[in-house]
Amino acid sequence: MTGTLPVVIAATSSISAANSGQVRVYWTLGAIVSTIGLSLVNVFKEIRTEKATLRAKSAQARLRLLLADAAQPLVTALGRVASADNLARKKETIQTLIHSAISTIRAECGTGNREQYRSCFYTLCTDCLTRVHYEGREGTDPPRTKFDLNDQNLQRRADAQLARKIAEGEKSVLIEDLHNEKLEEDISKPKERFYRTMLVVPVNAGDQHFGILSIDSPEPGALREVDRRNTILVAGVLAAGLAILGQDDYRVVSDGSFEKVNQT
Repeated sequence: MTGTLPVVIAATSSISAANSGQVRVYWTLGAIVSTIGLSLVNVFKEIRTEKATLRAKSAQARLRLLLADAAQPLVTALGRVASADNLARKKETIQTLIHSAISTIRAECGTGNREQYRSCFYTLCTDCLTRVHYEGREGTDPPRTKFDLNDQNLQRRADAQLARKIAEGEKSVLIEDLHNEKLEEDISKPKERFYRTMLVVPVNAGDQHFGILSIDSPEPGALREVDRRNTILVAGVLAAGLAILGQDDYRVVSDGSFEKVNQT
């Protein structure tokens, strides 16, 4: 109905405006054909919009199901951390939780070739962030072992300052293309990076700051806003487990290594 009403109005107006005979016929036919054409275009646009909306909703539903399936090992790992009855068991389950968090975001975030994605967890220490575990892009150089605030190299020190800022804050950083975007964050020499898109999320539980989760890809635009939201959820689960470990005054400092904190 919304598409046919303008046709009737336009045709009626054309007939009234025409003078007589063949002129009126041709004018009317032309007006009707033209208006029907425009009307059909609008109707098709509406249909496409509705289909696009349905497709988007369907894609979101599929994504939620996929994330729910992928999150099962993550939630299970958190449950094991919470139920661990001794410190040794708690440390063991924390490692499983960290590995599961990294695997989840790499498996579920982004589009394209999964082999090109790399995910990583860095733990926040006094004057640096230390790499705990990573996975992805086998056969290439591993990510840096730490972000050191005292690094003598200006570029690496600037990167460490940004990583520390993210770890101690609430804001995540998503950059779709390091080579082309006007960056709000102070990232040194972005066009020299071997990856093009990156996402960094703080791992926080209340006022406790544990580090950052990151994922990157050499493909520009490979990570999206929905990936940011999903990674924030994964980071929250990881933070909950690390907070449980912190109740025993321990923190993770590398893959398989822990240290006592608040020593007196």
